Amino acid sequence: MPAAFVKNDRGIPDIIMRMHWDDEWAQALGSPMAYDYGFQRECWLYHYLTDWCGDDGIVLRMRDEMRKFNYLGDTQTITGKVVGKHFENGRATIDAAIRFVSQRGETTVNALATVALPSRARGPAQYPEPPSDIAARAKAFLARHHELHSV
Repeated sequence: MPAAFVKNDRGIPDIIMRMHWDDEWAQALGSPMAYDYGFQRECWLYHYLTDWCGDDGIVLRMRDEMRKFNYLGDTQTITGKVVGKHFENGRATIDAAIRFVSQRGETTVNALATVALPSRARGPAQYPEPPSDIAARAKAFLARHHELHSV
């Protein structure tokens, strides 16, 4: 994957991902210093949501926008609020708006999520049904798995 590599100061192709841990490399690519992986913050977001909803809630969807870099050593304060309550396919759900703010007061992430929660009226939170084509592939995969293990 040539696009994943750029030549370093010795003319040798080097992985562009070094910008996440190497300040000099990040500066050579135009960033003032190394910064985190966006997926890392998405994991923080998911962790935040699952801590909030507990073992009986189910995160159905997340959508996030990385607005600023989170430089190594930065701190992030994560806050959220419920912005909607509704029923979706028989499930009690909420929509939440989540925000990450750095120690500089900069919003680094804006996110929206939908979480299924247990309900006195609707019962326990339920996982959505998988798309039929994916369910069929999983069933065929498991059948083949059991066939191979019974030999």
